[in-house]
Amino acid sequence: EEYTPFGFVDILCKDKQGNLVVIECKRYTADYNAVSQLNRYVKKIKERKGITHVRGILASPSISENTKKKLEEHGFTHIPFEPTHYKEKYRKQQKNLLDF
Repeated sequence: EEYTPFGFVDILCKDKQGNLVVIECKRYTADYNAVSQLNRYVKKIKERKGITHVRGILASPSISENTKKKLEEHGFTHIPFEPTHYKEKYRKQQKNLLDF
């Protein structure tokens, strides 16, 4: 994790070519807010590190076509993934905002 004024970047790493990569992970369907969040993180990392190229990846189980288009407009990519099975039993037990 790396802190920005917008929150913590989930994963900050380098790719095979040595480029910084910001990965934003979502447990459920990614939406416009996730794209906006990733964009803010990438911009802040570019500014802080003084570089012009930072890759952005949004990792989530699914993404709508409209959200995917918005993601691609920013030059980012989506990587689909499913949470590991051992955590699925907690999904039903986990509280959401409506529970409070």
